[in-house]
Amino acid sequence: MLGLLYPLWAQVRCPSSGALDEAQLTAMIKDAAREPRSRLFIAACGVTFPLTPEVEARLRAAGATDNTITALREKAPKPADTPSAATEKSEVAAGTLRKALDGVEYVWIPPGKFEMGCLPGDNDCAADEKPRHEIRIGKGFWIAKTMVTQTAYQKVTGDNPSFYKDPDLPVEKITWSEAQKYCQSVQGRLPTEAEWEYAARAGDGDVPYVPKMQGDVWQWTADWFDDKYYQHSPAADPPGAASGQTRAVRGGISGDEQPRLSERGKGLPGFLYFNVGIRCVRPSMP
Repeated sequence: MLGLLYPLWAQVRCPSSGALDEAQLTAMIKDAAREPRSRLFIAACGVTFPLTPEVEARLRAAGATDNTITALREKAPKPADTPSAATEKSEVAAGTLRKALDGVEYVWIPPGKFEMGCLPGDNDCAADEKPRHEIRIGKGFWIAKTMVTQTAYQKVTGDNPSFYKDPDLPVEKITWSEAQKYCQSVQGRLPTEAEWEYAARAGDGDVPYVPKMQGDVWQWTADWFDDKYYQHSPAADPPGAASGQTRAVRGGISGDEQPRLSERGKGLPGFLYFNVGIRCVRPSMP
């Protein structure tokens, strides 16, 4: 069984300046052995520079992987000419809907706190859903109101790989990398497990920001799956395990009698599942 039995965060020592500058991060990325650990430093320390297309190109040339770029998109400060999450928080009401270029509607989710994991009294919870713990989401985000449909996926990629063909059904039979690539093509990314559950629970767990987050097909998330991650998860914006062999999926499938919001699944990132699809998040919307 894969799992991290001690807090990786305890191994991270941020620079004296607090956050990493581009040169410091580049030095880590150039060392293939240290590149995966760079994501821990990004999550714990942050960075001093915005992730512009030029910076991304330089970091990728130095050896940055898609996972590292995804972590940077979450933590890097916004360029001065783009709206910040704080600005969107003050100007956009929770639950506001906007449509992306692929035709999918997105819902604004403001920052906040929620209790993640097994609900008290839920006897169906697996061990990987425990312990229940408070999580703080520091930046608001937009999340797709529905899963990516076959129509939307084909509009962007020109392809429909789904096993169950129907333009209105969720697209499936896509690898984790294909799902992430699709989200990036619509200026987004895959959600973390914490973001997914926060959007589904809406903080207090009574009125979800996004109704019916579960029960169609499972949904790829950005996180590596770690069955013991809740035992040492950071309390703020948990990025998921630093590495692994399977990716976390959330949401359950229509065959489940009562899909639960805390239920966690996993899938091999390169495998084509006919019951795993996509839901993207974006930091901002036009």
